[in-house]
Amino acid sequence: MTILPDTSSCDARLPHSMFSVNVLPQAEKFAMWRESISTVFQVDADKQTRNHSSFHASLSAFMHGSQMLVRTSSVSQSWERSDALIGRDGMDHYMIQLYQQGVMQYSHRNAQQEVRAGDLIMFDNAQCMSSETSDLTTLTLIVLRADLAPLLNRPDDQHLRHITMNEPVALMLRNHLLLMHELSASFTLRQAVSLNPASLALIAACLNAPEEVPRESSGMRVAKLVAIRRFIVQNLNNPGLSPEFIVRSLGISRSKLYKLFEEIGGVASFIRDLRLRQVRMILADPTQDHKQLKEVCKELGFSNDSAFSRRFKQRYGMSASDYRRDGRNLSLNTSIADSVDRRWEDWIRTLSD
Repeated sequence: MTILPDTSSCDARLPHSMFSVNVLPQAEKFAMWRESISTVFQVDADKQTRNHSSFHASLSAFMHGSQMLVRTSSVSQSWERSDALIGRDGMDHYMIQLYQQGVMQYSHRNAQQEVRAGDLIMFDNAQCMSSETSDLTTLTLIVLRADLAPLLNRPDDQHLRHITMNEPVALMLRNHLLLMHELSASFTLRQAVSLNPASLALIAACLNAPEEVPRESSGMRVAKLVAIRRFIVQNLNNPGLSPEFIVRSLGISRSKLYKLFEEIGGVASFIRDLRLRQVRMILADPTQDHKQLKEVCKELGFSNDSAFSRRFKQRYGMSASDYRRDGRNLSLNTSIADSVDRRWEDWIRTLSD
């Protein structure tokens, strides 16, 4: 179940999550980092980097209402958002990232590009990317597409825009991000939310400036995949949810639907996996212990008990009843769970809801 940060009081301080693997045993650091950051990126590093005593990774996240400000520090590694990851997570954000330290190398528009300390880079999370980075420290503002896209001249053509400090407005945006981070611990929610339009306006002013490179394709295929994925999530508890239901409801052809989901295992499999994951989350939640397993399965559209039991065991390596009884902490050692703050993962997911 998604855990929302407490924003019940507009005069409360901003919710803050401080994730760090630096307190963990050396052998567990990289695995924990890769698991947590997989909320947004698939990362990898060579064996020497993973096992070196200097390996470190930390992430400080502040929720500014419908925006999220994240400061990340880690060692050299590779980063990727693939079609499969985009289809699974359904994230539809823009991310404007300031490199405070380090270098990012990536390929874009058939050319090798490089981002250095002091530069800004724009990510459209509905589009693929891959990069290699040195040891780095970055400051990233994550905003909803629905908030920023109406302000942009070309909302689907901003992915991997590299912004240097050649223009005054770019310098203003960089300083704005730095000051936001410096003051985030002091802001109230009311103050932070009141500044959201200013952040959006500065980002738009940077991105709407003319650039001397040709436009690239809009990534409409991925955008459609994300939209259908959202529709599936919204209707996950509907027993009638099926490929046929999606075709009728969204007016998409069956062949087009199957083609869109082909690379992530098919639409029926995608629905089933989301439902299995939701069942597992309910079983792992002690506040849901009053619900019988049959009731949970029925709510999530599983009408065949034997088929559900078989698929759950295939997916998680134990029966659903055993998982409820014994499996809540199998995926993560209790001492590790107690020492690492991973709330930021739930918070960024809420920006997709």
